[in-house]
Amino acid sequence: MEQDSDEKIIKSLKLAIISSIVTTIIVSDLIADSIIDTKYTVAIIPSIFAIITIPVTIHLAMNIFCNNLKPTSKNLVIFCIYSGAVSILCFMILCALSVDKIIEISWWLIWLPGLFAILTYFIFCVFLIPGLLDPIINLKRYAFLLAIWLVTLLASLGLLGWYLEDTEISDRFIYMWIPLMVSSLINLFVNYAYYREDTSSTYLLLIENLTCLYILMFSILIILSLTVLEIRTTIISLPLLAFFATLVYFEISDSVRPKSPLHEQLSNKF
Repeated sequence: MEQDSDEKIIKSLKLAIISSIVTTIIVSDLIADSIIDTKYTVAIIPSIFAIITIPVTIHLAMNIFCNNLKPTSKNLVIFCIYSGAVSILCFMILCALSVDKIIEISWWLIWLPGLFAILTYFIFCVFLIPGLLDPIINLKRYAFLLAIWLVTLLASLGLLGWYLEDTEISDRFIYMWIPLMVSSLINLFVNYAYYREDTSSTYLLLIENLTCLYILMFSILIILSLTVLEIRTTIISLPLLAFFATLVYFEISDSVRPKSPLHEQLSNKF
């Protein structure tokens, strides 16, 4: 009974996080398309709540569902989650302040919190990948994909910083999305290769595939808008909104969330 109550609290927190991020996306789109006249600093306020809430929600979920985790492993994961959230929060605030011309500093300085977030992800990968490669766990696919996305985030972050130093060169912005597209295609191909004969699908795998598809669609729309078509920002963001709508549907529909053995395998290992 108590666990059911905890699960309801976690579900409510997740829905609040998704709603906050969607609000920021919609308001930012309206600002970009000159439909409303306000600052991006205002638009990110809901996402500030979301980023603060995400590590708290994960921490709570770990205390409830990951009782088998060793204290050292649990503390390291918690450190990575909280430090990553703080880094992303600092980056988002500095980025909004710079776009609104409230502060004027180099984009490479603004990017430092983002680089720290990538470093945190690297520490997490260094800790997790050896365990995933263990023959007992046998989750080599996750180890490979963690490494692929680490390189992708580093490449895209560097290319975006390069573009923002001189926004007149729009080709630089296009380059940023190429690593994301390539990694999404690799991720989908790897999933197909591993599970083409397995008709069962877990919630985690389904979300993973949908995330890759939406990243691919979002990247293609951005590249098209910069090259051959004039597409409003509200249209470009539709894949993102569709992704979050899918998450909400999964949260309110337990029938599409079959249990995955992944958390049990990791808990027993670490």
